[in-house]
Amino acid sequence: ASHDLEILLSAIRLVRGLTTAAELSDTLEADVLKKKRRLSSVSSSSSSSASSAASSAAARVLSWRPPLSRTRSQSSMADWLRSCGAAALEATGLLQELTERSTSAKICCAQVTVAFHIAKFLDAEYDAVISGSALLILSKLLASPLPCAFQLAQQFVAVSGLSDDEVIGFLGDSVVNAVRNAYGLPLPHNLAPALPQRPTPAQFAQLSSLCHNQVLLASHLMMAANAAAASTSDVSQATLALEVDLMIHAHTCYTSACDMEGIGTIVRTCRVRVPVLASTGQFQQMIHLLTGVGRYREMLFVFESLVEHEKLDLLLRRDTGKEDELKVVLLDFLRKNCPDDSDLFSKVATHYTMWRELAEVLERQGERTSSGRQHVS
Repeated sequence: ASHDLEILLSAIRLVRGLTTAAELSDTLEADVLKKKRRLSSVSSSSSSSASSAASSAAARVLSWRPPLSRTRSQSSMADWLRSCGAAALEATGLLQELTERSTSAKICCAQVTVAFHIAKFLDAEYDAVISGSALLILSKLLASPLPCAFQLAQQFVAVSGLSDDEVIGFLGDSVVNAVRNAYGLPLPHNLAPALPQRPTPAQFAQLSSLCHNQVLLASHLMMAANAAAASTSDVSQATLALEVDLMIHAHTCYTSACDMEGIGTIVRTCRVRVPVLASTGQFQQMIHLLTGVGRYREMLFVFESLVEHEKLDLLLRRDTGKEDELKVVLLDFLRKNCPDDSDLFSKVATHYTMWRELAEVLERQGERTSSGRQHVS
């Protein structure tokens, strides 16, 4: 316990500038020499046993890593650390070494390391980061456009002591307010949005990974979408756009959590809102909802509305990123629901360069025309 306490105090003194990296390096080297002398004075049998125990302990230590993401933006993080200068790099190496040497103070050492990096990133004092509002610090990190900022946010959430409910509430409110602000809708209590802009689906998927229970985050977003729909008797374009974005983000959460009940709720809600989008002429938002959710076979009612209002061309002009799946479902829909509209089928097949399907349609047309002429003659 005293060994771990000394390690932790050494880490804190380093980041507070109460000791230099050179002094700490000398202390660590002296500690290694002392351990070597102790090991050499032990009998051979005891030495073998101690060595085995030390190896096991070392294996456990070296296999441990702070609960931080080490797979995303790793190169960006390394580049940022290098940009901080040699002193910051040396301090980071020493903090990592102290963490690996500790036994029961690893999490505390990780907290010191993360706070040190965040203080550097935000150009703030270490003590201000340690004693400041965790949610305010998280907000500042997420407001930065730099790739390493998100990894710092991941690290901070992992060691800050924030509960998952707190993270979910913060993320949910931040996303809702960012979307409201993007569409010109008033924010509650005139708050400034925590996020600098309305998150794209890819950005939201990254943000949602900060919490463990994505089903609760999805529920938070759907409650906000339903509240927006119920808060006004006149359906505005901005309110509908807000609903669509929040439903897409909620679907992302349900999909990530493999929550089929939640996914079913999204599809049923889409079925209810599509007629509203059609009646207000918001076909671009309808297509955004279709492609954002991406469950084409479960959302054939969107194709029906687009065909009914002669707006299918809008979908063909949209880059969905899932053309292979979309074109198959769309052509199957046209075969079953619009069998007599060969012109529409030909247009869609030509757009997606599905020449075999187009040839089959033309062949059937030719057969019907030939059969009709023979019948007349």
